[in-house]
Amino acid sequence: MDEKSLIATFDCGLADITAFLHDDALAYQSEKMANTYLFEDGNKNVLAFFSISNDCLNDLGEEKGFNNNIWNRLHRALRLSNPKRIRQYPAIKIGRLGVHKDLQGSGIAYQLMDFIKGWLILDHKPACRLLILDAINQPKQLKYYDRNGFRFLLKSDESAKTRIMYYDLDNLNA
Repeated sequence: MDEKSLIATFDCGLADITAFLHDDALAYQSEKMANTYLFEDGNKNVLAFFSISNDCLNDLGEEKGFNNNIWNRLHRALRLSNPKRIRQYPAIKIGRLGVHKDLQGSGIAYQLMDFIKGWLILDHKPACRLLILDAINQPKQLKYYDRNGFRFLLKSDESAKTRIMYYDLDNLNA
C-alpha cells in the first residue's frame, strides 16, 4: 500500500471496513501490525483490498470456547497424526477484506480470495498451515467464506458480532 493510491474513492458498503482503509491501514502498516494490499484500476482507484498479519491459532482456554472437543475436531479436519497435534498453529490472519460496492456480485471477491490463498503458499515463506479470520456474522459474509472453503472453529460464537473461521492451506496441495 502506498499513499499515492486513491483510497478516498473506496467504499465497500460496510463503514468499519471502509474506515479501516481510509483511516488506519497506513498506520497499521508503518507499525508492522498488518500489511494492506490494494487492487487498483489504471487511475489508481482502489477496487478491492485485503490486510493480513501473522497470527497463531492457539488454545485460549475454555472461557473462549477452545475445549478439547474443538481441538480434536480441528485435528481431524487437518488430518494430522497424533504426534503432530499441537495447540498452537501458525496462521496468517485476514484482518480486513473489502470490494468496492460497485463491483460486488461481479466475482472479484472470489478472485481476490483465490489470489490470497495462492499467493500465501507460493510467495509467503514462513511455515503456515492456516488462513484465519473473524468473519462478520452476517449471511452474505458467512456464505462468501463458506463458498471459499472456510470452516467455523467454534459453535459458541454463533450469536457474536464475528465468527472465527479457518481455511487449511494444505487443501491447495490436494
